[in-house]
Amino acid sequence: MAVCVSPEEVTWNFTGVGKVHSNRDTCYEILPARFRPALASMLEAVDYAELTSGNYWEFAVELERLTSFGLTLNDFRWLVRSHYVEHQCEVTLERDDGRAFRPSGDLTFPERTCFILTKSGIDFSRLYCSTLGNGSNHTNHDREWRYSDRVNERHSFGIGSIGERW
Repeated sequence: MAVCVSPEEVTWNFTGVGKVHSNRDTCYEILPARFRPALASMLEAVDYAELTSGNYWEFAVELERLTSFGLTLNDFRWLVRSHYVEHQCEVTLERDDGRAFRPSGDLTFPERTCFILTKSGIDFSRLYCSTLGNGSNHTNHDREWRYSDRVNERHSFGIGSIGERW
C-alpha cells in the first residue's frame, strides 16, 4: 500500500522509499477506499459543529464508528502524523451535559478515542471527497461516498437518524 502525505506530496511504501509527485491528485487516487466513508463522516461532524456551536469536539467521531468503515490503527497513525486529525479519549459520564475529553498518547487509541479533523484535515478531506467520481476511474460504488452527496442528508450513512447517533 502506498499513501501520499499531501503537504510534501511524497508517496511512501513499506520499504521506506519515497517518490515526489508532480500531480497532487495522485494522492487521492492511491488512498485505500476505506478512507472515503470515514473522511465523509468526519466532514459531516464538522458541518454540524459549524452549523451549531462551532465546537468540533461536541461532534467528535468515535473510533468504533471509523473502524466500522475499515480504518486500521496504522491509518489513524498516518492521519495523526499527517496532521489531518486530533484525537482524545472521551470521559463523559451519563449525567454530564455535553461531552468531556482527556488527551491520550500520541499514537495510542484507547477504547473511547474520538477524532476531529484539523484545519488541514478539513481541507484535505473536502478536496479528497469532492475529487471522487470527477473524471477518475472510481466505480459507482465508490461514488456513493462522495462528500458532496452526503452534505444535506439527514441520516448518518444508513445507520439511523442523527438523533439516534447523538
